[in-house]
Amino acid sequence: MAHVARLPELPYADAVFDAAVGNFVLNHVGRPLVALAELRRITRPGGRVAVTIWRSPGAPGQTLIGRAARAAGLTRPDWLPALAPHDDFPRTPEGLAALLDAAGLLGAECSEVAWEHRCDPDTWWAGAERGIGAIGQVLNGGGAEGMAAARHAYDDLSAEFHMRDGLLVLPHLALLAHGRA
Repeated sequence: MAHVARLPELPYADAVFDAAVGNFVLNHVGRPLVALAELRRITRPGGRVAVTIWRSPGAPGQTLIGRAARAAGLTRPDWLPALAPHDDFPRTPEGLAALLDAAGLLGAECSEVAWEHRCDPDTWWAGAERGIGAIGQVLNGGGAEGMAAARHAYDDLSAEFHMRDGLLVLPHLALLAHGRA
């Protein structure tokens, strides 16, 4: 049976699950180590904790909109929260494995996963344009003029990913890690 809850404070007793999974969640919490330790807390001894995160630096396809924003001169708004340096960690296989170790997970292993995401250029742009994620806040922080400049840069930069059918083929990189509680 699957359970859905919100980190970093899960409403479960200690050691009640055989496994816990955080799929791309550590990219969106203010204290990744605390969140990972919470996943370990609810997992029975010997149970598995598995997580995925976006790799950084990312593949050219997944960084496309960010590159377009930078080309348009847009920057991260001051009000947009960022991780405190002591809460941050390298988004590399070694960095994520070290985070699992620090959270008390045993036998931590991490591998890189690569794939090509195929989508329509307007669809890929639409989420960020609507304000989804940090990149969406960067785009919207530039106002209508900044958004238009970023879209123009996006159209230029995305040319390298266009296929004959009009879709984009965007290379992506993620990290998949697991350890035992």
